[in-house]
Amino acid sequence: MQKPARCAPKPNHVYALAMLRVSEKCMFADNIWVLLHCVAGQRPRHGTINWNISLPDGSSLTDEKNSSLLTEFKALVWTMIHDPREGKAITGGTLNSLELAIASVCSWMILEEVPSIADVDSAMSWVYAQYFLDHHEQVDPKKQKTRPRTVSNASASVRLTVLVYMYRQRQALRLLGIEPAQEAPYDGRSVDDVVRNELDLHRKGKLDPIPDDIAIPILGSAIRFLGAPADDVMALQDLCMRASKRHRASRRGHGVDAKSTVLQSTSSQSFSSHELMKRSSRGAAHSNLRHDHFATGGWGCWKGISSCVA
Repeated sequence: MQKPARCAPKPNHVYALAMLRVSEKCMFADNIWVLLHCVAGQRPRHGTINWNISLPDGSSLTDEKNSSLLTEFKALVWTMIHDPREGKAITGGTLNSLELAIASVCSWMILEEVPSIADVDSAMSWVYAQYFLDHHEQVDPKKQKTRPRTVSNASASVRLTVLVYMYRQRQALRLLGIEPAQEAPYDGRSVDDVVRNELDLHRKGKLDPIPDDIAIPILGSAIRFLGAPADDVMALQDLCMRASKRHRASRRGHGVDAKSTVLQSTSSQSFSSHELMKRSSRGAAHSNLRHDHFATGGWGCWKGISSCVA
Protein backbone atom coordinates (compact mmCIF):
# COMPACT_ATOMS: atom_id res chain seq x y z
CA MET A 1 0.00 0.00 0.00
CA GLN A 2 1.35 3.38 -0.94
CA LYS A 3 2.22 5.73 1.91
CA PRO A 4 0.53 9.16 1.93
CA ALA A 5 2.74 12.06 0.94
CA ARG A 6 3.93 14.32 3.72
CA CYS A 7 2.86 17.48 1.98
CA ALA A 8 1.08 17.20 -1.36
CA PRO A 9 0.64 20.47 -3.26
CA LYS A 10 -2.63 22.19 -2.36
CA PRO A 11 -5.14 22.93 -5.14
CA ASN A 12 -4.57 26.68 -5.02
CA HIS A 13 -0.81 26.13 -5.27
CA VAL A 14 -1.30 23.84 -8.25
CA TYR A 15 -3.37 26.50 -9.99
CA ALA A 16 -0.77 29.17 -9.27
CA LEU A 17 2.01 26.91 -10.57
CA ALA A 18 0.08 26.23 -13.76
CA MET A 19 0.20 29.94 -14.57
CA LEU A 20 4.00 30.12 -14.35
CA ARG A 21 5.82 30.68 -17.62
CA VAL A 22 8.71 28.31 -18.31
CA SER A 23 9.92 29.96 -21.51
CA GLU A 24 8.60 31.91 -24.46
CA LYS A 25 7.34 28.63 -25.90
CA CYS A 26 5.68 26.90 -22.95
CA MET A 27 3.89 27.20 -19.62
CA PHE A 28 4.21 25.18 -16.41
CA ALA A 29 1.04 23.21 -17.18
CA ASP A 30 2.29 22.06 -20.59
CA ASN A 31 3.46 18.46 -20.88
CA ILE A 32 6.28 19.39 -23.25
CA TRP A 33 8.74 22.06 -22.15
CA VAL A 34 10.99 23.72 -24.68
CA LEU A 35 13.87 26.07 -23.95
CA LEU A 36 15.83 27.96 -26.54
CA HIS A 37 19.46 26.89 -26.68
CA CYS A 38 22.35 28.14 -28.74
CA VAL A 39 24.76 25.21 -28.61
CA ALA A 40 26.10 24.66 -32.10
CA GLY A 41 25.43 21.19 -33.45
CA GLN A 42 22.86 20.16 -30.85
CA ARG A 43 19.51 18.88 -32.05
CA PRO A 44 16.30 20.64 -30.92
CA ARG A 45 15.39 17.69 -28.67
CA HIS A 46 18.27 18.58 -26.34
CA GLY A 47 16.28 21.65 -25.30
CA THR A 48 13.08 19.68 -24.61
CA ILE A 49 11.52 17.81 -21.71
CA ASN A 50 8.57 15.55 -22.50
CA TRP A 51 6.81 14.92 -19.19
CA ASN A 52 4.87 11.99 -20.66
CA ILE A 53 7.31 9.58 -19.02
CA SER A 54 6.51 5.85 -18.95
CA LEU A 55 6.63 4.31 -15.46
CA PRO A 56 7.16 0.68 -14.36
CA ASP A 57 3.53 0.21 -13.25
CA GLY A 58 2.32 0.84 -16.81
CA SER A 59 1.18 4.38 -16.11
CA SER A 60 2.56 7.70 -17.31
CA LEU A 61 3.86 10.52 -15.18
CA THR A 62 1.17 12.72 -16.73
CA ASP A 63 -1.66 10.42 -15.54
CA GLU A 64 -4.02 11.81 -12.92
CA LYS A 65 -2.85 9.42 -10.21
CA ASN A 66 0.71 10.72 -10.59
CA SER A 67 -0.25 14.41 -10.70
CA SER A 68 1.35 15.20 -7.32
CA LEU A 69 4.68 13.63 -8.34
CA LEU A 70 4.53 15.41 -11.71
CA THR A 71 3.93 18.77 -10.04
CA GLU A 72 6.87 18.27 -7.69
CA PHE A 73 9.34 17.48 -10.45
CA LYS A 74 8.03 20.24 -12.68
CA ALA A 75 8.52 22.65 -9.79
CA LEU A 76 12.02 21.31 -9.25
CA VAL A 77 13.02 21.90 -12.89
CA TRP A 78 11.32 25.32 -12.96
CA THR A 79 13.36 26.48 -9.96
CA MET A 80 16.54 25.18 -11.56
CA ILE A 81 15.77 27.39 -14.56
CA HIS A 82 14.43 30.53 -12.86
CA ASP A 83 15.55 30.36 -9.21
CA PRO A 84 18.76 28.31 -8.99
CA ARG A 85 20.37 27.85 -5.60
CA GLU A 86 24.06 27.07 -5.00
CA GLY A 87 24.81 27.06 -8.70
CA LYS A 88 24.02 28.47 -12.12
CA ALA A 89 20.70 28.11 -13.91
CA ILE A 90 20.46 25.10 -16.18
CA THR A 91 20.51 25.75 -19.93
CA GLY A 92 18.28 24.44 -22.66
CA GLY A 93 20.92 22.06 -23.92
CA THR A 94 20.75 20.02 -20.68
CA LEU A 95 16.99 19.41 -20.60
CA ASN A 96 17.03 16.13 -22.50
CA SER A 97 19.59 14.51 -20.20
CA LEU A 98 17.66 15.87 -17.20
CA GLU A 99 14.51 14.19 -18.53
CA LEU A 100 16.32 10.84 -18.59
CA ALA A 101 17.49 11.34 -15.02
CA ILE A 102 14.00 12.31 -13.79
CA ALA A 103 12.55 9.26 -15.54
CA SER A 104 14.97 7.05 -13.61
CA VAL A 105 14.16 8.66 -10.24
CA CYS A 106 10.38 8.58 -10.83
CA SER A 107 10.52 4.92 -11.84
CA TRP A 108 12.38 4.11 -8.64
CA MET A 109 9.90 6.10 -6.52
CA ILE A 110 6.97 4.21 -8.06
CA LEU A 111 8.58 0.81 -7.45
CA GLU A 112 9.60 1.69 -3.90
CA GLU A 113 6.24 3.39 -3.19
CA VAL A 114 7.88 6.69 -2.32
CA PRO A 115 5.06 9.20 -2.86
CA SER A 116 6.95 12.49 -2.55
CA ILE A 117 10.42 13.95 -2.88
CA ALA A 118 10.02 15.00 0.77
CA ASP A 119 10.34 11.31 1.70
CA VAL A 120 13.73 10.92 0.05
CA ASP A 121 16.32 11.09 2.84
CA SER A 122 19.97 10.10 2.86
CA ALA A 123 19.24 6.44 3.57
CA MET A 124 16.78 6.28 0.67
CA SER A 125 19.33 7.89 -1.65
CA TRP A 126 21.61 4.88 -1.25
CA VAL A 127 18.68 2.62 -2.16
CA TYR A 128 18.25 4.64 -5.34
CA ALA A 129 21.95 4.34 -6.17
CA GLN A 130 21.64 0.56 -6.00
CA TYR A 131 18.46 0.70 -8.08
CA PHE A 132 20.37 2.56 -10.76
CA LEU A 133 23.03 -0.15 -10.91
CA ASP A 134 20.43 -2.91 -11.11
CA HIS A 135 18.00 -1.36 -13.61
CA HIS A 136 19.78 1.18 -15.80
CA GLU A 137 20.55 -1.26 -18.61
CA GLN A 138 16.92 -2.33 -18.87
CA VAL A 139 15.30 -0.77 -21.94
CA ASP A 140 11.68 0.34 -22.18
CA PRO A 141 10.15 -2.01 -24.81
CA LYS A 142 7.96 0.86 -26.04
CA LYS A 143 11.01 2.83 -27.12
CA GLN A 144 13.35 2.00 -29.96
CA LYS A 145 16.97 2.37 -28.96
CA THR A 146 19.79 2.69 -31.45
CA ARG A 147 22.31 1.31 -28.98
CA PRO A 148 22.12 -0.51 -25.62
CA ARG A 149 22.36 1.47 -22.42
CA THR A 150 25.39 0.85 -20.25
CA VAL A 151 26.24 1.73 -16.67
CA SER A 152 29.05 4.26 -16.82
CA ASN A 153 30.54 7.12 -14.86
CA ALA A 154 28.68 9.61 -17.05
CA SER A 155 25.25 7.93 -16.88
CA ALA A 156 25.52 7.46 -13.12
CA SER A 157 26.60 11.07 -12.50
CA VAL A 158 23.65 12.48 -14.44
CA ARG A 159 21.04 10.32 -12.70
CA LEU A 160 22.36 10.48 -9.15
CA THR A 161 22.64 14.27 -9.29
CA VAL A 162 18.83 14.68 -9.41
CA LEU A 163 18.62 13.80 -5.73
CA VAL A 164 21.18 16.51 -5.00
CA TYR A 165 19.00 19.02 -6.86
CA MET A 166 15.99 17.94 -4.79
CA TYR A 167 17.83 19.03 -1.64
CA ARG A 168 19.77 21.98 -3.07
CA GLN A 169 16.58 23.64 -4.33
CA ARG A 170 14.72 23.17 -1.04
CA GLN A 171 14.26 26.89 -0.29
CA ALA A 172 13.06 27.67 -3.80
CA LEU A 173 10.65 24.71 -3.69
CA ARG A 174 9.13 25.91 -0.42
CA LEU A 175 8.39 29.26 -2.05
CA LEU A 176 6.27 27.34 -4.57
CA GLY A 177 4.44 25.40 -1.86
CA ILE A 178 6.38 22.16 -2.42
CA GLU A 179 7.84 20.28 0.53
CA PRO A 180 11.44 19.40 -0.40
CA ALA A 181 13.84 16.68 0.69
CA GLN A 182 14.78 17.08 4.33
CA GLU A 183 18.44 16.15 4.22
CA ALA A 184 21.34 15.92 1.82
CA PRO A 185 21.56 12.64 -0.13
CA TYR A 186 24.46 10.18 0.03
CA ASP A 187 25.39 11.30 3.56
CA GLY A 188 26.42 14.68 2.19
CA ARG A 189 29.09 13.22 -0.10
CA SER A 190 29.58 14.55 -3.61
CA VAL A 191 28.13 12.64 -6.54
CA ASP A 192 31.59 12.25 -8.07
CA ASP A 193 32.85 10.66 -4.84
CA VAL A 194 29.91 8.26 -4.71
CA VAL A 195 30.17 7.27 -8.38
CA ARG A 196 33.92 6.63 -8.26
CA ASN A 197 34.39 5.14 -4.79
CA GLU A 198 31.05 3.47 -4.02
CA LEU A 199 29.82 2.43 -7.46
CA ASP A 200 33.37 1.87 -8.73
CA LEU A 201 32.68 3.68 -11.99
CA HIS A 202 35.61 5.67 -13.32
CA ARG A 203 35.97 8.05 -16.22
CA LYS A 204 37.57 6.69 -19.33
CA GLY A 205 41.17 7.71 -19.81
CA LYS A 206 41.83 10.79 -21.86
CA LEU A 207 44.00 10.81 -24.97
CA ASP A 208 47.70 11.28 -24.37
CA PRO A 209 49.03 14.74 -25.18
CA ILE A 210 50.81 15.24 -28.50
CA PRO A 211 54.57 14.78 -28.01
CA ASP A 212 56.63 17.98 -28.07
CA ASP A 213 58.74 16.84 -31.01
CA ILE A 214 55.53 16.70 -33.07
CA ALA A 215 53.47 19.50 -31.55
CA ILE A 216 56.15 22.22 -31.63
CA PRO A 217 56.96 21.94 -35.37
CA ILE A 218 53.25 21.81 -36.25
CA LEU A 219 52.34 24.83 -34.14
CA GLY A 220 55.42 26.70 -35.33
CA SER A 221 54.50 26.09 -38.96
CA ALA A 222 50.91 27.15 -38.31
CA ILE A 223 52.04 30.41 -36.71
CA ARG A 224 54.50 31.01 -39.54
CA PHE A 225 51.73 30.61 -42.10
CA LEU A 226 49.91 33.53 -40.52
CA GLY A 227 52.71 35.82 -41.69
CA ALA A 228 54.28 36.23 -45.12
CA PRO A 229 53.48 32.72 -46.42
CA ALA A 230 49.75 33.40 -46.10
CA ASP A 231 50.06 36.41 -48.41
CA ASP A 232 52.20 34.39 -50.81
CA VAL A 233 49.70 31.54 -50.95
CA MET A 234 46.88 33.99 -51.65
CA ALA A 235 48.96 35.58 -54.44
CA LEU A 236 49.66 32.15 -55.92
CA GLN A 237 45.97 31.31 -55.76
CA ASP A 238 45.16 34.54 -57.60
CA LEU A 239 47.68 33.72 -60.34
CA CYS A 240 46.31 30.21 -60.72
CA MET A 241 42.75 31.49 -60.98
CA ARG A 242 43.74 34.01 -63.65
CA ALA A 243 45.62 31.34 -65.57
CA SER A 244 42.58 29.09 -65.35
CA LYS A 245 40.36 31.84 -66.74
CA ARG A 246 42.77 32.43 -69.63
CA HIS A 247 42.84 28.72 -70.29
CA ARG A 248 39.04 28.48 -70.47
CA ALA A 249 38.87 31.55 -72.69
CA SER A 250 41.52 30.11 -75.03
CA ARG A 251 39.64 26.81 -75.28
CA ARG A 252 36.48 28.62 -76.23
CA GLY A 253 38.29 30.83 -78.77
CA HIS A 254 40.84 28.47 -80.34
CA GLY A 255 39.72 24.95 -79.54
CA VAL A 256 41.38 22.15 -77.58
CA ASP A 257 44.86 22.81 -78.98
CA ALA A 258 45.13 25.96 -76.86
CA LYS A 259 45.66 23.78 -73.77
CA SER A 260 49.30 23.13 -74.58
CA THR A 261 49.89 26.84 -75.24
CA VAL A 262 48.54 27.88 -71.85
CA LEU A 263 50.57 25.24 -70.04
CA GLN A 264 53.72 26.42 -71.77
CA SER A 265 53.04 30.06 -70.85
CA THR A 266 52.56 29.25 -67.14
CA SER A 267 55.62 27.04 -66.79
CA SER A 268 58.82 28.41 -68.29
CA GLN A 269 61.01 25.77 -66.62
CA SER A 270 60.58 22.15 -65.60
CA PHE A 271 62.39 20.27 -62.87
CA SER A 272 62.63 16.68 -61.79
CA SER A 273 61.16 15.76 -58.40
CA HIS A 274 64.68 15.26 -57.04
CA GLU A 275 65.78 18.75 -58.05
CA LEU A 276 62.57 20.26 -56.66
CA MET A 277 63.16 18.63 -53.27
CA LYS A 278 66.73 19.95 -53.17
CA ARG A 279 65.67 23.50 -53.93
CA SER A 280 62.67 23.47 -51.58
CA SER A 281 64.85 22.24 -48.68
CA ARG A 282 67.28 25.11 -49.26
CA GLY A 283 64.44 27.61 -49.28
CA ALA A 284 62.65 26.23 -46.21
CA ALA A 285 64.63 28.26 -43.67
CA HIS A 286 63.01 31.54 -44.63
CA SER A 287 59.66 32.22 -46.26
CA ASN A 288 59.82 35.96 -46.88
CA LEU A 289 58.65 35.60 -50.44
CA ARG A 290 57.85 38.47 -52.74
CA HIS A 291 55.02 38.47 -55.20
CA ASP A 292 57.52 38.84 -58.06
CA HIS A 293 58.64 35.27 -57.34
CA PHE A 294 55.34 34.12 -58.69
CA ALA A 295 55.43 36.48 -61.67
CA THR A 296 58.64 34.94 -63.03
CA GLY A 297 56.94 31.82 -64.29
CA GLY A 298 57.21 28.17 -63.36
CA TRP A 299 60.19 28.27 -60.98
CA GLY A 300 58.74 31.21 -59.07
CA CYS A 301 55.51 29.29 -58.50
CA TRP A 302 57.30 26.09 -57.50
CA LYS A 303 59.63 27.96 -55.18
CA GLY A 304 56.70 29.70 -53.49
CA ILE A 305 54.84 26.44 -52.94
CA SER A 306 57.81 24.51 -51.65
CA SER A 307 58.93 27.30 -49.30
CA CYS A 308 55.45 27.72 -47.82
CA VAL A 309 54.87 24.01 -47.31
CA ALA A 310 58.30 23.32 -45.86
